[in-house]
Amino acid sequence: MPVSPKQLLQLAQELIDNDSEVELRAAAGRIYYSVYQATEWLDETLSNHGGITSNAGSHMKRISKFQNYPTSGNLKTIGGENIGSDCARTIRSIGHMMAQIYTSRIKADYKPEETFTADEAEISIRSAGKLLTKLETLREEPQIAKIISN
Repeated sequence: MPVSPKQLLQLAQELIDNDSEVELRAAAGRIYYSVYQATEWLDETLSNHGGITSNAGSHMKRISKFQNYPTSGNLKTIGGENIGSDCARTIRSIGHMMAQIYTSRIKADYKPEETFTADEAEISIRSAGKLLTKLETLREEPQIAKIISN
């Protein structure tokens, strides 16, 4: 059965509510993967402007693509449509939010010697909620909706 990004966030909230550090750390992973899954369509839609082209993993390439998306000049997608500077700024904002959530997940998963707090998990889940809202709004932008519908 498929799992949606919103379901992953709901699970993360349940884990946060239990308030044990192990569950907080698990929540950080669910939060990050909710936004990673949710941004798949955007990653596939955009041309590769400014992203990492080295040996970086797929996660950092996606984050970099969004963070460095140009806000002026050639703002074309794979479909060849110009998405406009407002959409481009939103994409950058999504990239910065995603980077923060990714950093939190890295700490939770790979730095067991550092305390991972409920505050850190709450910040990430709030950011993820805002990111999902931005994605929904972006998806409805006429320039983006036209590309997705083709």
